[in-house]
Amino acid sequence: MTRQFLKWPEGVREGHIAVTGKTGSGKTYTARTMVEGLLDDRARVCVIDPTGVWWGLKSTADGQAPGFPVAIFGGNHADVPITDKQGAKLGEIVGTSDLQCVIDVSEFTMGERRRFMVGFTEALYQHNRATLFLILDEADEFAPQRPMPDQTLMLHRIDQIVRRGRSRGFRVTMITQRPAVLSKDVLSQAATLIAMKLTAPQDRKALGAWVEGQADAVRWKEIQAELPRLKVGEGFLWFPEGDILARYKFPSISTFDSGRTPKAGERQRGAVRVADVDLATIRAALSAVVDKPKVGAVAGGVAEAQVRAREQAAHADGRAQGRTELALEIGPHIDAIFSALIAAGVSRKPAVSVGFDTTQPRARLAAALETALSPAPAPKRAAPARSLGNGIHPAAERMIRALARQSPPPAPLPDVAPFFAWEEIAMLAGMVPGNGFYYHGRKELLAREWVAGDDRVTITPAGREASRTEYAPMLPGDIVELWRAKLAPPSADMLGAIFGMAGEGISVAALAETIGRKPGNGFWYAGLKRLRAAGLIAQQGDRITVTELLR
Repeated sequence: MTRQFLKWPEGVREGHIAVTGKTGSGKTYTARTMVEGLLDDRARVCVIDPTGVWWGLKSTADGQAPGFPVAIFGGNHADVPITDKQGAKLGEIVGTSDLQCVIDVSEFTMGERRRFMVGFTEALYQHNRATLFLILDEADEFAPQRPMPDQTLMLHRIDQIVRRGRSRGFRVTMITQRPAVLSKDVLSQAATLIAMKLTAPQDRKALGAWVEGQADAVRWKEIQAELPRLKVGEGFLWFPEGDILARYKFPSISTFDSGRTPKAGERQRGAVRVADVDLATIRAALSAVVDKPKVGAVAGGVAEAQVRAREQAAHADGRAQGRTELALEIGPHIDAIFSALIAAGVSRKPAVSVGFDTTQPRARLAAALETALSPAPAPKRAAPARSLGNGIHPAAERMIRALARQSPPPAPLPDVAPFFAWEEIAMLAGMVPGNGFYYHGRKELLAREWVAGDDRVTITPAGREASRTEYAPMLPGDIVELWRAKLAPPSADMLGAIFGMAGEGISVAALAETIGRKPGNGFWYAGLKRLRAAGLIAQQGDRITVTELLR
């Protein structure tokens, strides 16, 4: 096949690249020329395709001969169909092989897409150790500037790959038509910018923020006025580290233009010949994931039970919000309503006296109505002192199993084994440190000599044997999902949003905006208090971050 590739300046392909341009400017077309060059060099390439158009790499421009032997996972042109449950397995496969592939997520729902990407990116980051060119088309979808609560974990995974992944071999190309809505933390990591036609002032302003951290603001002023007037396929390539700023007319792609919009009245082109790829082993590995019992993990290591728990928590959150709004509407009549409910035997007296004063804070009105309309709590039953019939207290059992999961075998001597603070062990076990349950477990582990140490401890060979637990370390995302399944609103959403910002943290105002809550009331402070008590977050001034174990 006759190929025409752009000769990239020295060093550009060694760092992350951002390709920006409005719809129809040729940004994806330009990125295709780069990817074709990488495939021709037999580099490891993985394209994340939410548009369903990258399959054309497998055929020549005229569609009459095979193109590159690229594996297509998912979408309407799949060599191997995929489900949202297979993200983690596919991430492991891509991270440990020389595969050149396109992962087409265009047929997934938004929820399925996010679940798949969390599992895929987490496993890919964990397993990849060689140079991999990761192409994110419509990158703002996977790393949004203003993530919704269910996007924060996906954003964190992408941020982790972009910020910390170079030492693991990652070279990321981010393609976006809206740089204003792409995470600034992610965009700022690009070493090279390819800026094509942009007309929206907010998008040009977003590129100005990149310039502030990477390049010369004076030179930026010289070119930003040109961006709205660029023709299709034209753009500026800016590589500040190599002192390169040049205007290019990027070459045509040499593979099938599967993303071209048909003209009016144009007939659909005939069959396209595509390259064959032998994927029998990979099909078998992925099908094994599908065949696992449904009680197992979904993409990203999130158990279905945890997903259901989060859904239930979200419903509870919605009900609580609805009751808050209802309380404002019926404030003048609320005492009469309570009296009627109590008389009917379906309510109990609220702890907060509301009266007819509608000026009282929303939180007090909501708390009173919540108390009245909620069923009386069932009497607490004493937890069994022992579990599983092996004579170990439940707290000690949870802690030793958590410790065994995180400690690599074979059980080494205490002076070389990993040490954990007691608070970290509690966090890994899904327990709040500081109460009697926690201290009972801690005391028993020491008494049985299953751990060694004082303030920081390590598992002993006896402890590992007693735990009956294999080494399967929980990554930060696993720990967050464990806790989000346990936490009530608003703590679960708060944790997701704070975790999504990784070690950078988030301001109180930004946190409130992200989760759609107003800060400053009792509901807000109670949510943060739960997270602090569990050792999940730390706050310094206005900045809230996750603790070290979650970074």
